[in-house]
Amino acid sequence: MVVASVIVATPVRARGATADDLRLVLARALYPVQVLSFCAFAVGEDPLYRDIARDWNERNAGLLSNVERLNAVAVEAGGGFADALRAEADVATLAEVVEAVSSGGEAWCDAVARLTDEGRFDLDRREDLEEPLKRLFGWE
Repeated sequence: MVVASVIVATPVRARGATADDLRLVLARALYPVQVLSFCAFAVGEDPLYRDIARDWNERNAGLLSNVERLNAVAVEAGGGFADALRAEADVATLAEVVEAVSSGGEAWCDAVARLTDEGRFDLDRREDLEEPLKRLFGWE
């Protein structure tokens, strides 16, 4: 259902979508994978973190791919979220993750892993991305 509605969406058709919507989604989308990757590095190589991150990628691949396509169109048109801006966003997110893991340790990593495994960080279920995704893809 989601994939069908996403494929026909374009930035021109999206109602009230802005470049900021696209940047927000791209900057925050991979947060659970970034957390689990850092947790595997900081806490210890736990195959559970890797498996949950892989499952998240599989569940979200279609929607993430469509967001990436919108971004490619926007970059060609002189907007979008170019590689340099994405690198800056990744650095900022990593700083947040490092701070959270430093203060919460393995228990925090396990909590994020559990929530990710339950699908609570899936793109189409995240409250922080709900409105930007609606505007980008014209969802009701």
